Amino acid sequence: MNGYDTNTASKVLRATNVNSQSANAGAYLLVLKKGYYRVNAWADQHGSGGHMRLEIRRDNTAIGYSHVYDYADNGGWDQIIGDVTAPFNTNQKISIRFHADSNRGNVYKWHAWNANGQHSRLQVEYVGTPVIWSGGCRQHARGSGWRSYCLNGYDTNTMGSKLRLYNTNSQNAAYMRVGVTGFYRINAWADQYGQSNYRRVQIRRNDRTILYSHNYKYQDAGWSQITGDTTWSFNNNDKLDVRYQIDANRNSYIWHAWNANGQHSRLQVTYLPKLVVWSGGCRSHSRGAGWSNYCLNGQDYNTAGGYLQVSGNTMYVRRAGLWRVNFWADSHGAGGHYRIELQRNGAAILYTHNYNRNDGGWQQMSADVTMQFNTNDRINIRMHADSNRGNTYKWHAWGANGGGHSRAQFTYLDQAPC
Repeated sequence: MNGYDTNTASKVLRATNVNSQSANAGAYLLVLKKGYYRVNAWADQHGSGGHMRLEIRRDNTAIGYSHVYDYADNGGWDQIIGDVTAPFNTNQKISIRFHADSNRGNVYKWHAWNANGQHSRLQVEYVGTPVIWSGGCRQHARGSGWRSYCLNGYDTNTMGSKLRLYNTNSQNAAYMRVGVTGFYRINAWADQYGQSNYRRVQIRRNDRTILYSHNYKYQDAGWSQITGDTTWSFNNNDKLDVRYQIDANRNSYIWHAWNANGQHSRLQVTYLPKLVVWSGGCRSHSRGAGWSNYCLNGQDYNTAGGYLQVSGNTMYVRRAGLWRVNFWADSHGAGGHYRIELQRNGAAILYTHNYNRNDGGWQQMSADVTMQFNTNDRINIRMHADSNRGNTYKWHAWGANGGGHSRAQFTYLDQAPC
């Protein structure tokens, strides 16, 4: 933790042992103020075969854990993400660990961060006392087809009557029902396993899609991570459910079971009564090689009038403060790099990539950053493919009916609550 680009948390967090990479006594953040914290960690990892892992810890106990796995002939770069909101007491420690189980293929457990937010980053945000439900399904889902992510385990619940759960043990009919009108952030992820198949996630409101994404490997087998993170408006009594799918049963895990340490899968739903946010995307695909700017000509909703202004493929900030930029897209091709870059006033603030040496297919890519922006700052999202082969999509178009395949959300967080 020996580099930083933003720090408004000096009264609530203290970075300690900042230069240490020790697995059990390395760098950590010391909590100075009791409350909930959102921990958002990601890194680009590289290797040839074997597991690559990420673990978020509270006082040396896991509260989030995920892994990816590629067979030996299909190595390269993979992005791995850990994002959890959890309660911490004063003097507890927040630490992040990465792991590789074999040193082959020029292994990077993480690629170094830099001031332009390239290749890895940790952001920890104090969020006070949120209204949140956090938990998951205690059982694996094996086989193929669509399944409803069951809701029979939880680690945190401050929702009260704002969220009611139904059919919690069912993998065919588990769902939530909203008790209070407002915005809700739905953050779902799972580790999935299979060979030569599609792997999908879907978030629905009243049985209609509000997020859909997929991964697909032509030949490769192993574990892959899939995420679904969106903020959406719900009315009282609206239904909310999360579904996963694999289309071929080759020793498949549609999801790996959740446990109380937040391992392998989780669903977090956070109530946000009022929110300034623009949500939408690009109505057209981007095909071929090279860099392209993600356009913003499609809109899900907009409560950010006076705060943001869209012009072409540029978002202009009209109200200074902390903003969260959350973007994801499904990319497609056979071999080569696929890249995302977020820019502020033409300079990178986040950059990440995937690369598969021999395999191809669809890859989900994500970029999520919270940062201070000034009035009239420009925000652009760019994507890149370095070769036009294998029916290349730098991104798949956003869709008006559920924002399938890509989406950008810009959320105003005001000033840090500390």
